[in-house]
Amino acid sequence: MAMELMKVMKEEGLPIRPHYFWPLLSQYQKDKDTQGAVEVLRNMQDLEVLADLDTYGITVAKSKQL
Repeated sequence: MAMELMKVMKEEGLPIRPHYFWPLLSQYQKDKDTQGAVEVLRNMQDLEVLADLDTYGITVAKSKQL
């Protein structure tokens, strides 16, 4: 549902920021769902949202700590 909302935001010309994806990424990281996190990163790419260092920190660095 969150991804659909962001797609609508993109269609409406509203800005989409990397940190909007953090709750999704954090949940996938917590659930140890690497595929889910990768899917979010792919969706970010599809929406032309560049993942910044903080975003990668949530997905990559925290996963390494597990």
